[in-house]
Amino acid sequence: MFIVKMAIPELKSLRVNRLDFESKQVIGKGHFGDVELVVEKHTKDIFAMKVLKKDNLLNHRDIAFYEYERDIMASSSSPFLTQLHYAFQDFQNLYLVMDYHPGGDFANLIDKFNGTLPEESAKFYIAELLLAVKHLHTMGFAHRDIKPENMMLDRVGHLKLIDFGSSAKLNRDGKICVCMPVGTSEYLAPEVLIVNIYYVFI
Repeated sequence: MFIVKMAIPELKSLRVNRLDFESKQVIGKGHFGDVELVVEKHTKDIFAMKVLKKDNLLNHRDIAFYEYERDIMASSSSPFLTQLHYAFQDFQNLYLVMDYHPGGDFANLIDKFNGTLPEESAKFYIAELLLAVKHLHTMGFAHRDIKPENMMLDRVGHLKLIDFGSSAKLNRDGKICVCMPVGTSEYLAPEVLIVNIYYVFI
């Protein structure tokens, strides 16, 4: 028993925690917290770290969204979904340490082309997005907030879908049922906005 008690502090010290990362700047802000550009001190690897304030996770549904996001990134094998590297917590926050994509988001790419991508580029990125969404559906989830700001570009220009905090689990019939619209209003389908309860078939 004495040996076990002695080992517990040592094991805790080996856990990944906030002090293992140096924050460089805030690169995104969301409803529940911020996303920071961080450097892992030991390896010098660069990551994006989402910091979610526990006080903002008001109910079990909010916590479920966090768990969905964590599980999707941790379990995905798709090259078009952002990968999770670490997940941990302290008294104030939950942390998700994931891939950092230096190419910026798709909205910025569209702006560089004055709002219209060349046709071949559009085909290329639509194909990668479809592969990302298909893989997510095979995992049993619907994203529900696909928009240019949630489509990042990696260092070689491939698309990476991010931000699974609005995702929902599909039922056995491959559909979801919700009582209110979820996602960004500018990108919601009209039929989602005009009904109180809607089903989505995948």
